[in-house]
Amino acid sequence: MIHGLLPATIRSIDNEIRIAFRNLSSLPDNVSKYDYLQSLNVHNNDLFRHLLKQKSTDLIPILMTPPILSRYSELFQLCKIPHGLFLTIEDMGKIDDILSNWNDTTVRLVIITDGENVYDSNATDYGSHAMSIITNIGSICSTFGGIDSRSIVPIMIDFGTNNQSLINDPYYIGLRHQRTINNEQYHQFIDELIHSIVQRWSYNCLIMFDDLNCYNSWKILFRYRRYYSTFNNDIQSFGAAIVAGILAGLNITQIELTQNRFLLCGDDIELIGAAHLLIIALKMEGLTHHEALGHIALFDSNGLITNERTNEEFYKQMFSKFYKPFDDLLAIVNQFKPTVLIGSSPNTNGSLFNRDILRRMATFNERPIIFSLRSECTAVQAYQHTEGRALFASGQTQYAPVALPSSIIYHPSRCCDYFIYPAIVSAIVHCNVHYIPNDAFLAASIALSRQVSIDDLMRGSLYPSLENLDETMINVATSLVQWFYVRDLSYLKPEPIDKYEFLKQQWFET
Repeated sequence: MIHGLLPATIRSIDNEIRIAFRNLSSLPDNVSKYDYLQSLNVHNNDLFRHLLKQKSTDLIPILMTPPILSRYSELFQLCKIPHGLFLTIEDMGKIDDILSNWNDTTVRLVIITDGENVYDSNATDYGSHAMSIITNIGSICSTFGGIDSRSIVPIMIDFGTNNQSLINDPYYIGLRHQRTINNEQYHQFIDELIHSIVQRWSYNCLIMFDDLNCYNSWKILFRYRRYYSTFNNDIQSFGAAIVAGILAGLNITQIELTQNRFLLCGDDIELIGAAHLLIIALKMEGLTHHEALGHIALFDSNGLITNERTNEEFYKQMFSKFYKPFDDLLAIVNQFKPTVLIGSSPNTNGSLFNRDILRRMATFNERPIIFSLRSECTAVQAYQHTEGRALFASGQTQYAPVALPSSIIYHPSRCCDYFIYPAIVSAIVHCNVHYIPNDAFLAASIALSRQVSIDDLMRGSLYPSLENLDETMINVATSLVQWFYVRDLSYLKPEPIDKYEFLKQQWFET
């Protein structure tokens, strides 16, 4: 009985949302607001999801931008440990028993991280603190992908951390030692984990990996994607988001995809993911594999990737150029003459895309497309040094609108994986897709680019507004459902006639 335990007036959900947003808005900075949202997610998930949906423009950038590590310890000191499963290397051989501790047996989505390579300003090892990041990803999938939040399991696999500040932190919740596990042990553990997930929750359970290091991300993806419903968020979702922004920008440049040249600068994993998708896209437009490779160049921390470099990572080898080695970005810009310049390189301090490089981009491009995913340049610099002609997107930083001397005001948008993964998760889970070819992410890129309106483009935005993210995601998911059925990849029969209405009926609402 609850009679007498509640006040006389029962507030509506709209009132609860207004109160929660007022409380949030009164906080002094985004880190405090992140803290508030984490608490709300733990203690009142229904209200959290309603608030996130109604105030997506304000809240998603806060929620999906991790605070500095020192603040994570404060979160966990206050017993705000996210809801999920924590596994350690000592659990090998017992994983199936541990999964049985999860109460819900109707699990449809598992999100796995080891926290080694979190996408922040420095590609930081967050260790077990990364659990809150994948919990937030689950919240986005639930709110904007229509997945029942009770059917989502975040799993943190703790192999230690190479971040000495965490090892020294008395409040750190993970194992306090270096990541000493070797590759063989690591992948034996992953193998046992995946088999246990499928055995307990069936082949209909989607397994999503996030924030692993580059080598492990690629190896896991190549090893399991043909046998299980699995994908890598950093390689595939983020890569697809980059390609979607490029495709949207081509509506302004009016240059055919096959007439573009793409220079990708940095060491981050999403760049290689985008490069692989661009190969697929160029081949779809009629180029051979060899011809498509000629349109893409990779420039990492060691310079241009050429055939003279030995011991190159297996996922980069195909992009080697028969050029002399370059370690000067301006020199390769002058020789390669890219129409699209993308940077995702930690610790550049805003200097990688300098004035000379931006001016050269504007010299041989009427509308150069420039992605500054890790602040290789600011929005102001991109517009200033290209005479206001750049089509610009950022990654980590949301820039304020920029007023040009011509009185035009541009609203640069952010390129983020949350424009992709809620839709692809929705389509896969609701249609029981067991095999996810890489082409599916290109289909997601194309579908997302079509959600960018002419008004968005004229405002300088290469991505749709977050204000209507729920509708954007269901539209992209609808296109993906159609794509999966055309290729006979869905195990849900009979095929729904109206894919949009089918998703609306399946959509989880609080």
